[in-house]
Amino acid sequence: MKNLKTTKLLTTALLCLFSVSLSFAQTPDLITYREGNKWGYINKRDSIVISAKYNYVNLFSEGLAAVRIDELFGYINAKGETIIDFKYEFADNFKDGQARVSMLPEGAIVTDPDLPGYIVFGNIIDKKGKPLLKWKYNYIAEFHEGLAMVYKGTYRDHISGYINKELKLVINLKYQKAENFNNDVAIVTKENKMFLINTKGEVISEKFDRIKPFYDEKAKVKLNDKWGYIDKNGNEYFKNYK
Repeated sequence: MKNLKTTKLLTTALLCLFSVSLSFAQTPDLITYREGNKWGYINKRDSIVISAKYNYVNLFSEGLAAVRIDELFGYINAKGETIIDFKYEFADNFKDGQARVSMLPEGAIVTDPDLPGYIVFGNIIDKKGKPLLKWKYNYIAEFHEGLAMVYKGTYRDHISGYINKELKLVINLKYQKAENFNNDVAIVTKENKMFLINTKGEVISEKFDRIKPFYDEKAKVKLNDKWGYIDKNGNEYFKNYK
């Protein structure tokens, strides 16, 4: 391997600026290497297993890796065989047999007009490359506690809700903004007011002007120019707090 420059990566920066989840399960223990401006895979003995022919590569997850040739992503197995064709603008790692993808011209928005460069994952595929949602949403977030936030519209003007692992809409699209679930609650916004909901979509707090992220089981909240705290059961703590 004279003149071969290899770079071992413990983590990958693929899509990290766009909140893309990475899974580090690499069944064959393959790691990425670079030769010139192309990428491939080697094993722990530095032997080439898949030659450097991709413009971008991701680590293997559940036996498949998302890789890019020219401008399109597809999925390969540990032998370098194409398992899912190269047709996606962006492709996420597989987790629990599913992966988020963006694709044109199937109806998905790839870059949001309100936020240039913002990657929009509009569908989920299985390991055979079958779309599971028929491009119903403009964005699908990662799953947290069995639910994933989805929305229709653009980054600044959309309605949000949540789907479950069976990809069914279990909390209707009705929020201006919806955050990921954390310890069975999520912060959502409707009619410019913020409040907490549980995984059933039930409101468990009053409406606030602002709710900051939870820390140590409590979140700082603002109501009518007064600040206080709220816990994940909806209990409020405003007394003697400014």
